[in-house]
Amino acid sequence: MNKKFIVIAGNIGAGKTTLACKLANHLRFDVFQEPFKLNPYLENFYKDMKSWAFQSQMSFLAHSFRDHLDINGLERPVIQDRSLYENAEVFARHLHEAGMINDDDWQTYQSFYHSILRLIAPPDLVIYLQSSTDRCVQNIRGRQRNIERDVDPQYIDNLNKLYTEWHDSYQLSPKIVAVADEHDYKNNDDHFRELVNQIKVYLR
Repeated sequence: MNKKFIVIAGNIGAGKTTLACKLANHLRFDVFQEPFKLNPYLENFYKDMKSWAFQSQMSFLAHSFRDHLDINGLERPVIQDRSLYENAEVFARHLHEAGMINDDDWQTYQSFYHSILRLIAPPDLVIYLQSSTDRCVQNIRGRQRNIERDVDPQYIDNLNKLYTEWHDSYQLSPKIVAVADEHDYKNNDDHFRELVNQIKVYLR
């Protein structure tokens, strides 16, 4: 298989990292994980979203841009856990619409984002790991990250609605929808094999 670039997209708690690592191991791809621990603003953001929303989202976008450039430059196949497209068109958009990123900061963010889009090649395939709000919240509380433990379910629900809009409008790559509420990709070999077969069809 020639160099391929797959993105695993999905909400907080959808199970992206678990799926990305399992697919990478099976397909012999490298994994680029979401730069969660590299964001110095994230802890403050969860405590006070309005004060830290812009800084947090700019940090995510910058790290995602760097990772995307690194991925485009590699000769090895790669699976990325969350894309910069989601950072901009789901998370940052939500914060702007909720009044947590003001109009001036939003214009700055958008200018940077659209400049990035001119410089990067899109992935060969996007797998949208679709998960209900209840399931995402359950997974978030189960993994016991301190900064996420008090996340508002309404916040997750709002993100899910924007994810649907983003997925419907995204046209840069072929797309697969993997419904997490109906498939246990971690523990059910049949479910996982079915997804792998879908992926191989798109990557031929």
